[in-house]
Amino acid sequence: MRLTAEQTINSGVIVETARRLHLPPRAAVIAVATALQESRLRNLDGGHADSVGLFQQRPSQGWGQAPTGPGDRRTPQQRLTDPQYAAHAFYRALVTVGGWQTMPLTDAAQAVQHSAFPNAYAQWENLARHAVAVLSAQQCLVASPIEDAGPAAATAVAYAQAQLGLPYEWAGNGPAAGDAGFDCSGLTHAAYEAAGIAIPRTAQTQYNASPRLPAGAAPQPGDLAFFGRGPRAVTHVGIVISRPDDETSRGWMIDAPHRGATVRVERIWRNVVAFARPRLVRD
Repeated sequence: MRLTAEQTINSGVIVETARRLHLPPRAAVIAVATALQESRLRNLDGGHADSVGLFQQRPSQGWGQAPTGPGDRRTPQQRLTDPQYAAHAFYRALVTVGGWQTMPLTDAAQAVQHSAFPNAYAQWENLARHAVAVLSAQQCLVASPIEDAGPAAATAVAYAQAQLGLPYEWAGNGPAAGDAGFDCSGLTHAAYEAAGIAIPRTAQTQYNASPRLPAGAAPQPGDLAFFGRGPRAVTHVGIVISRPDDETSRGWMIDAPHRGATVRVERIWRNVVAFARPRLVRD
């Protein structure tokens, strides 16, 4: 079985959530296998009784009650159809299971899920292992040291990294705003908002407002990379996550590139208009 684009996106969110929680790959394997059994890795609006989401978690059983912060006014059902929230809830339950790290996968999953089919999770273990290995290898690209970038830039990079795998959505501002994903400038705007820095919403206005690096200066993690036909025709923006390796390398960035894509890591494009360092401008 090969994962579809939707399944790959959702498994990427599960793997990235485990990484952010500092959990070992085994946790992600258990979670991906569980989601494969429960929903076939689809973010379902419904299911048996009041089950919803990737893990078919039930609000009536206490799932989804905890808000993510004082501003989270979503219902439990809405929270559980947020893949990041659902994965985080699964892991919170998993780590309370004594010996989960070494017990058979189906036993660990069943201890969390309490399924009527307790042995069904094992059939997905090999596929889950492969998916986690591939996705983890891709996400290693964002592990570049960012200690020299400053706390605001580090926060912005960490925020962008946490969104890997979410779908591109035109004018999207992310799950916290009720959207499935981001467009390019929605991602950078949200990342710097998380860092406590206000920047404009669109790529062109972000370019206009941000202090730009001198021509030829090497960007640092957290800098914004702007693309387009020129200073008055900026059409795309990404967040730099690694410095160039040498004079010929362009380095790497996280961006939400276009419809049909996801928030992802890729080489900095060649048509860079400029790099900027918005952390120098505080609201």
